[in-house]
Amino acid sequence: MDTLIKGINFINNKFYFKILYLLMSISFVSIVSEVPGLSLLNKALIVWGIILVVLSAITLINEGVEYYKIPLYIFILCSFLLVVFKYRTGENIKIFAVNLIIFFAMLSVDKKKTDKELLKEINVISTIYYVVASILCIGSAILFLAKLNFTIKGHNYGINPIGGGEGNVGLFFNENALGIAAALAIVIGVYLIIDYKKFISKIVVLLTIIPNGIALYLSSGRSGFLMIMMLVFILIFIYAKNIVLRIGMILLAVLAVIGATIKVDNFLDQVLSGRDQLWITAWESIKLHPLTGVGNTAMIPTLTDLIPKLTSRGIYHLPGIEAGGLHNIYIQIATVYGVPMLIIFMCFIFMTFIHVILKIDKLRGSKKLKSTILFSICVGVICVNFFESDLIYIISFISILFWVYLGYLLKLVEKNK
Repeated sequence: MDTLIKGINFINNKFYFKILYLLMSISFVSIVSEVPGLSLLNKALIVWGIILVVLSAITLINEGVEYYKIPLYIFILCSFLLVVFKYRTGENIKIFAVNLIIFFAMLSVDKKKTDKELLKEINVISTIYYVVASILCIGSAILFLAKLNFTIKGHNYGINPIGGGEGNVGLFFNENALGIAAALAIVIGVYLIIDYKKFISKIVVLLTIIPNGIALYLSSGRSGFLMIMMLVFILIFIYAKNIVLRIGMILLAVLAVIGATIKVDNFLDQVLSGRDQLWITAWESIKLHPLTGVGNTAMIPTLTDLIPKLTSRGIYHLPGIEAGGLHNIYIQIATVYGVPMLIIFMCFIFMTFIHVILKIDKLRGSKKLKSTILFSICVGVICVNFFESDLIYIISFISILFWVYLGYLLKLVEKNK
């Protein structure tokens, strides 16, 4: 009986689930994926995730809904209706299930946990990610500096043998995954330096941040640099309480992102690595299906069919769409589910972030600094997703860290007494 109870408690413990899925997600984009048996473990984690979704839904009914999460639950309900009545295919149902795991199992945190327990769990998750990511990123940096490359089962690792600075993947499948993994490790490393009590632990993290930075720089994964920029941006934003300065910073950031997204010329075409071709084609699809989109499984065929009509605008193919989607999660949401769904989702993001900012402003000392760094990671991932599709529809280490940290952050700032 005791063994059964322990087993039930383990299954109901989202903390262990988050750690295992984080490790699994890192393995899928790195050389670790070459280890046999991971596919079976992933299926077991999906089943575990579905169980947690059911348990979280029951808890939600009993405990009620926070006001800032209302748009998220509207998004979930509307997604369900679209999948059931308009896009009822097995693959669309699977993707909807993935979203449920993200929104319920990853975002959810036990309300009964104390500040000390929350910070301890954040520390453990951060340490595990930092160690694993640093090993892979430092290994990648060594390959770059030694100018080495090799192939395993058709996957190329190390430096780009052709040269030119692009395509240096290290121990990852692509340079963007490496760049973002290294950038997240750097920001999380800053958090750990503040959080660790032992001086030796702080020094070890500080020293290993340097090779992570080398890996980020040599990877040419431009999205990763946004994470570092957001750390600085959010620190200034939170600690400079001048309302005019804050509004100016927000407007500047919004204009920069919008400009990079809609203003496309030869220079930006190179910088965006062909993303503009995806976005232009997706925009044509959005104009044809503005209210309900085309669904996940029909997205690629629909956009492919539009290519002949867009050749006059320089669109001849859709680079990277099979592996990385539209490389802009917000355009992808509008393409897949329609513009109203994008608005609903963005309402959730805005309401949640405003709530967090107001709460952080009331904090003091190390708790405020730690919360600010966690918030910078969340904002950084939101910004990265203007150029990637790693927030919903897929369980990646990027989406996991965003939803896990956001869940902990929301509980942490609420417990300011």
